[in-house]
Amino acid sequence: MYAGAAREAVFSVPAVIRRINADFIPLALRATLVNGADGVRDAEERWLYQRINRAKIAPQGIGVLNSAGQVLFWIQMFDDDQSVLDFLDTSRKQFQEQADAKRLVATQRYMKFPGAKADEYQDETPLPAILAQEHPQGKRCPAKDGKGAVPPGSIVARLVGRALDEQGKPVADIVRQEHYVEDQFNVSPEVLKALTKVLTNAGAERVRLPDAFSKVCATHAHLGHIDVQPCLCMIKDKAENKGEWKRCEFWVRQVASGKRRPSEGDGKETTLWQIEGQSEVVSAVAINANGVHDVKLGWEGFIEMKGQRVLRLSLAARGTEKLQFAKDDHPLKREKKDEVAFLPAGRPVDVNSGVRYGILGEPVADEEATGARNDGGAGESAQEIPDEARKQLVEVLGGPFIVFRDKVQEELKLSGEQKQKLQEKFADHVQETMKVFEKINALKAEEREKEMQEHRRKSEEKLSTVLKDVLETKQQERLFQLQLQQSGPFALLGQNEAFLKLKITDEQRKQFQGVVEAMQKKIEPLAKEAQSGGNPEEIRPKVMKIRKDHEGKIEAILTDAQKKQWKEMLGKPFDLGD
Repeated sequence: MYAGAAREAVFSVPAVIRRINADFIPLALRATLVNGADGVRDAEERWLYQRINRAKIAPQGIGVLNSAGQVLFWIQMFDDDQSVLDFLDTSRKQFQEQADAKRLVATQRYMKFPGAKADEYQDETPLPAILAQEHPQGKRCPAKDGKGAVPPGSIVARLVGRALDEQGKPVADIVRQEHYVEDQFNVSPEVLKALTKVLTNAGAERVRLPDAFSKVCATHAHLGHIDVQPCLCMIKDKAENKGEWKRCEFWVRQVASGKRRPSEGDGKETTLWQIEGQSEVVSAVAINANGVHDVKLGWEGFIEMKGQRVLRLSLAARGTEKLQFAKDDHPLKREKKDEVAFLPAGRPVDVNSGVRYGILGEPVADEEATGARNDGGAGESAQEIPDEARKQLVEVLGGPFIVFRDKVQEELKLSGEQKQKLQEKFADHVQETMKVFEKINALKAEEREKEMQEHRRKSEEKLSTVLKDVLETKQQERLFQLQLQQSGPFALLGQNEAFLKLKITDEQRKQFQGVVEAMQKKIEPLAKEAQSGGNPEEIRPKVMKIRKDHEGKIEAILTDAQKKQWKEMLGKPFDLGD
């Protein structure tokens, strides 16, 4: 689960590589799926991710599992390089002793192996009857989603980047993260629609491509690791990388066109468009408060179209990149220890060199797209996404996201077409939320909550726009009632419709805030217990009881007239079944 510098520190040593290849099956797990395990769509995959999530010490680490999916070891760091080999020997022996799939075993956990052992973790969750088997015929493997869900009609693009030496040749060492990168990203149907519209109206003129297309390409063209992405941490004045686009513009001109012969296809016209452009982003790396990441590139390439469909995307970029990460203030600068003793801290980086990038993109195959049916149908129904995954999204984002729950859709009497339109948006919200989780893991609790509040606000704005188009007026009114019932009196805390209709006074708002602060003080110890490995199934009911008690305190602040109006606003009671 380690990214970038941690992976190269542990897994690039020849002796370690030989031992792993001989005795282990290495798996690279996405941190977003482990840390957001409840949102994994596939039930079997979700069970395994949840088990790993409960066993881990921190958001990153290295685990060893047996054939039943039980976590035998969870390691955060190592004392030194030799300790990695000792760990492999120890875990192999443990696997041989505890490979029995029928017996529950405790996870041995270490902050540093072997010098700093943490408490063992005993997972009492029963094991499924059958775990290690291939997917049944006709069932799609979730692992094919790679770095995230791919909506039908997307372009899947693959990027390779290299640092250059003083002679302008690729640096030979491709193990280090600042020398070599491979990545995959998607160009969404919405961005492709805007791109196609520009090309359709271009004629023979040189025209500028939509910024959404240019930036999605330039955003991924960088070396380094997740904490130094210059273009993906663009929220200013907060504890994230403060990046700024100095320039990002792609221009295009048609260079060839013609109709294919009947033997070559359906006869639709194919066109070739030549791209040229410039991009420059400058960024202050926030994770150690004194880093920089500046990328300046010149772009060229081609887009091949057939009718109004993109057949192929080919781009190349060349320029310069300056990346400084913890170069002056890092434990390795102060202490003479092996890198594996400081894995979460990464490794100090200080490069300023030429770089080259290449991008190849093609339409996602129908059978690979999220929502594509295995029987050749038009698309997977909304019911095929587990309601548990929808429930998790509702809990994280709240508000109108309750519309993704099965029982809510039944209550609103949504048509098949309405469900399908909402289904198309679900994967986007899950993917965006997982990215946020990934970015805020290292932040303090207060900073994390601020980021999540901003993400909730933006997500609700996006979904509200969709709901206005998808739902009928009566469905929107009923959904609002269900939102209020689900949120309870806490719905009155913000400047929303309920707040305004009840004419909440400034004095009441201050009293509301006092109730919330008192509730947070009671919940905080439980949150810390959960973060340190406590059982979520035991902690969750305690949190819900505290929340319920304070709901009554908020409602008690209302006047009699407000209480009456509040009851009317809630509408007919609805049981979501949670």
